[in-house]
Amino acid sequence: MPNDLITRGKVSGTLADFMYHATRGLAIGTEMGKWGRWNINNMNVDMDEHDAVFGFWASYNDEKYGLGLSFRTTSSTTPGLVDFANLMKSIAWEESEMGTRPGTWDVYGGKYYNATGPMQFSQMYINEYLEWTGGKIENSWFKALGLGIEIFMRKLRKSSNNFTDLRWENWEKAVDLYRGEGIDPDYVSRVWDTLQRMRQGKIPKELEEKEKEEKANKLP
Repeated sequence: MPNDLITRGKVSGTLADFMYHATRGLAIGTEMGKWGRWNINNMNVDMDEHDAVFGFWASYNDEKYGLGLSFRTTSSTTPGLVDFANLMKSIAWEESEMGTRPGTWDVYGGKYYNATGPMQFSQMYINEYLEWTGGKIENSWFKALGLGIEIFMRKLRKSSNNFTDLRWENWEKAVDLYRGEGIDPDYVSRVWDTLQRMRQGKIPKELEEKEKEEKANKLP
C-alpha cells in the first residue's frame, strides 16, 4: 500500500505527496536514457524497467532538499531532474550493472557483510536499510534505490556547500564521494561517460561493445 511505503520507506508526507512524486517520477522516467533488454550476469534484464523509480526519487529529493531543479536540463551549469535520474542510473550501472537483486546481502559468520543491490551501499548502512524495510531483508527496488539515492544526497550536500552550489562539477564531486574508499581511479569518469552517452541517446560503452561483439559473432 502507498501509505505503508510512505511510512516504512521514510518518505515523509501524505498519500497525495506520494502520488505527486509517482506521477512526476513516471514523466521523468519516460525521458531518461533508454538501454533496452540485455543478458547481464546470466540474467535477462530490462535495463529501463525501474526508470520511474529513479524518477520518483529524483522528484522526491528535489522537493525534500529544496533543490529547485527544472524538469529538463536548461542550464549549462546545473542539471535538471531528468539528468539527476540519469546520473543515478549511471551510478547503479557502474556499481552493479543493474543485474543484482536488491535486498540481498552477503552474510559471513551470521553478520551482514556487503550489499548486492543496484547501488551497492555498504554494510555500514545495514541498520538504516532495515529501518526502511521494517526489519526485513526484502527484494524492493523502490527501497534499495531510495536509500542509495539518499546516501548520494548526503554526498551532494557535502560537495555543494549544503545544496547552495549545484553546478555540474559539484555533482561530479558527489559521485567521487559516493565511491567511498574504492581504489578505482576511473570510477567517476566511467559514471560521467555513461551519463553523457545517455544525454546523447546512446547506451553505455560496455553495452555498445557487447553489441558489436555479438554482431561480429553472428557473421558467417
